[in-house]
Parts: sequence; C-alpha cells; structure tokens
Amino acid sequence: EIIGSTCFYYYKPEDSSIAIGYTFFGKQYWGKGYNQCSKKLLIDYAFQFVDKVYFHIGANNFRSQIATKKIGAIQLENSKETKIDSIDFLIQKEDWQK
Repeated sequence: EIIGSTCFYYYKPEDSSIAIGYTFFGKQYWGKGYNQCSKKLLIDYAFQFVDKVYFHIGANNFRSQIATKKIGAIQLENSKETKIDSIDFLIQKEDWQK
C-alpha cells in the first residue's frame, strides 16, 4: 500500500544544493513519524552529494512548517526564487552531522 510520496527537485550543482518537497501522506499516517523518517532518509542520502538541502513550504502550510523545523531546518528570509507563495527553510550538511 502506498502511504504517500515525496521527492527531490531543484538540484543546483553550482550551489551544491537540492530541495526536498512535494510531500504528501494520507491523513491516517499524519503524526506517526513517517514524515520525519522519510525526510531523514532523503537528507542523509542528499548529503552524500550536496552541502545544502532546501524546503519550499506554502506560506499557509503551518503543519509542514512546524514539521520541517522539528527536523532541524532553519527558516530563511523569504525569497521569490520559487513561483509559489512559499517560505524557504534550509538544513546545511555541517549542522545535520552534529
């Protein structure tokens, strides 16, 4: 049974960065650790190749903003790099490895 999905996108080798997002889990799987676990797997994998992992989260998606902060991402000053009204978060490799 598929419980949800997530992906890498917005790979920028010149910045040694990638974004993780477009994450969706069925409501029955919310709050059970699946999001944290999947993000940890993706972040651990990404940091084998890049130094920064970004998350672009909808400005009104408070649940995802809180979950992203819980895994150690820091909120950045808002940029207009993405086409949607979003808030950007970042985890850097050296901070993740602590």
